[in-house]
Amino acid sequence: MDIGSAVIGLSGLIAVFDKACEVWHVIQAAKNFGDDVGGSIRRLEVEFFRFQTWWKVVYKLDVLPARSGRDMSYSEMPILATHLSNPSQNPIVSIAHSILGILQDIEGLLRSSGALAVLDSRIAMTSSPENSGHVLPKQLGDQINDAKSATEGLSRHLLSAVPWRKRVKHDATPWRRSNKVLLDDKLDKFHEWNNTLYSILPHELRDSILRQGMSGHLLANPEEASFLAELDQGAISQQAKLLQIHRKLAENTSMSSSGTGDARDRLISFNMSDVQVYDGEQFSVVRQSNGQQAYLIEWYQIPETGGGGVELRSIARERLAKLSILLSSENKPSTLCAADSVGYVETDQFYRFGLASHIPEGASSDKLPVTLHSLLCRKPFPGTSSRTPLPSLSQRFRLASSLATSLYTFMLARWHHKLFNSMNIYFMFHKSESRLPNLDSPLVGGYSVSRPSATGEISICATQSSLSDSYLHPQLRVPAQERPKYAIKYEIYSLGLLLAEIGFWQPILKVAAASSPRHGLHSAEGLRNAIIQKTSTDLACWMGEQYRDITLRCLKIGDELGERTGDGLSDFYWGVVLELVRFAERVKVLRCP
Repeated sequence: MDIGSAVIGLSGLIAVFDKACEVWHVIQAAKNFGDDVGGSIRRLEVEFFRFQTWWKVVYKLDVLPARSGRDMSYSEMPILATHLSNPSQNPIVSIAHSILGILQDIEGLLRSSGALAVLDSRIAMTSSPENSGHVLPKQLGDQINDAKSATEGLSRHLLSAVPWRKRVKHDATPWRRSNKVLLDDKLDKFHEWNNTLYSILPHELRDSILRQGMSGHLLANPEEASFLAELDQGAISQQAKLLQIHRKLAENTSMSSSGTGDARDRLISFNMSDVQVYDGEQFSVVRQSNGQQAYLIEWYQIPETGGGGVELRSIARERLAKLSILLSSENKPSTLCAADSVGYVETDQFYRFGLASHIPEGASSDKLPVTLHSLLCRKPFPGTSSRTPLPSLSQRFRLASSLATSLYTFMLARWHHKLFNSMNIYFMFHKSESRLPNLDSPLVGGYSVSRPSATGEISICATQSSLSDSYLHPQLRVPAQERPKYAIKYEIYSLGLLLAEIGFWQPILKVAAASSPRHGLHSAEGLRNAIIQKTSTDLACWMGEQYRDITLRCLKIGDELGERTGDGLSDFYWGVVLELVRFAERVKVLRCP
């Protein structure tokens, strides 16, 4: 296929996006608008974020073929290049021009309504700084690199801008009805054009961007959660609602008005004599007296009463109650891999709390879940000699993608999991006669020491073993008084260990054992170095070079992330979560006949 038209199309798209950024830079100076158009102005911000995020995805995809030539088949062309090479069928550049026109029209509306100064200077945010004089045209690769830099700069600028809600002037003169109608009409068209742009992306990639890429931007300021929760934007509203509820719980606000009940009312009364609770058992299934409804209980060890244990027990109880609200079916986003919680139970036996959840639809209530760690160890299922077969490459990529997505969702809710490892990821068995667990529906548990990520929150120490300690970052495997404040980087490191386990389909200690003669496993740092060494040399043979690089990115997470939490969370999505979603999509396509 002749890719010349694709090159021309991409150059034109870069130019149009540059111009749109220039117009938006002016629009962002808008102020002194009233409550009558405040909601519309914030809708405008959401739509521009959608447009800007789409462009960010465009340059992260392989927009042009790796090899040059004019004989490339259509199937070998990357998605965007394919669309740009045939503008008559998919006029991407024309759509971008239409969006630019909408932004220019809205700029004019803002000026005529007094929300923008007439003599506002226009500061260009273009990808090519040489805008005057006789300059040789840049190569396409240089244009793409410049566009990447400009887009990253725009992202930082958008996140640091004064929120729209703080610019509303409550005594401002209302807009003329005709201008308000025209503004809403422009926003409707902007929304439609954005939908068309996103329609060219693969399904899973598009869903991830709209659910999480957008949420990461728009919820960088938690104050925006209330407005975004009311938007009809699907997963963005779900994530905003989750954050909004978390903030209300943090303020000890009663949740009864939301229909979920107060956190103090989440304690469930079961006849505990009917519940078999054994020391060391992680799960129980309990049925109501009528036998109609079954619940899954995941047990957590809690501080014993006496001394400071009373206060810690109270904190643990409060956090588990709040988590049961966040993980309820009414509040849990679809991107969070967790069973629908109904509340918690408490028993003095072995000093335990239990998180009670509905058993997922289609799952057996007669068999207890099996953990990922048990599957990695190839242990026989309880009561049988059967072992699960090794998962396919596609299953491993889907599992890695789902778990990374779930962890990121939990981070966006401003919570630390703290025990995100294969011992706390479990699978239910099908209700049918199948003897194998459902690997396509992982569930995350292990919330015994999870806490909000706010600075003032204290950590509760869990009952640890040498095995559970091996999943902690070396900086956390020190005496309590020397332990640093928990940070996002430790969650990302845990995900790196999990990705290595999924890739090799072995528990982490076995992965590290291959390099133990060189690094030794007697120290926390020695274990980490052994895993990094094994991942560097062998993981690409199993999962490919890109999966290996993502895993190493997580395992080598540096101290600098703790100093820039906001940017680090965004980097984690674009550099890890979205890439895993993308690879899972590619593997699925390769499997299609």
